[in-house]
Amino acid sequence: MNGQMVGENRIRVCPQDQKQIGKVSTTVFVGGLHNNTTENDLYEFFGKVGPIEYIRYLAEKHFAFVCFEKSVSAKKALKLNNTKLYKHEIRIEPIDAKRSNVKTNKKGHLVPRHKPPKVQSKETNDGAEPKQFHGQVSQKKSEKKRMSKKSGFGSLKEKRVLSKKLKSAAQAKV
Repeated sequence: MNGQMVGENRIRVCPQDQKQIGKVSTTVFVGGLHNNTTENDLYEFFGKVGPIEYIRYLAEKHFAFVCFEKSVSAKKALKLNNTKLYKHEIRIEPIDAKRSNVKTNKKGHLVPRHKPPKVQSKETNDGAEPKQFHGQVSQKKSEKKRMSKKSGFGSLKEKRVLSKKLKSAAQAKV
């Protein structure tokens, strides 16, 4: 069903935990698109390179993410950088993994951003109270802030000391 035509538009369906932008190895960023460019134009243009999984096109921002089924197709698409589409040179670049809207945890599982972690309910914990955060980490952070006063090269304190030395040296010469 993914990529099927419904009327004049294509349907894009993906699981909730799948990244919206796609895998880094199979997805490319396409920028500098003309106002008249449609998603179907992008399917025709990049369909010559290889099979497309889906295209996420943001027309008002004039860019798109093209996700291919194979990483070889994405590498071929990168070679089309600065080619013209509707008399506009389009910019094709690999996507930056750091700028994706979904992050991965230490085990490599996808975790949506801006959502708090789930807390166990009292019922599943055999009547015992759920573990609560008691603020120990924030206390340690505040202690570190108090200890980390800048006194190295380039700090305000260092600049004041140097200015006093310069003034005293200038007065000694006079």
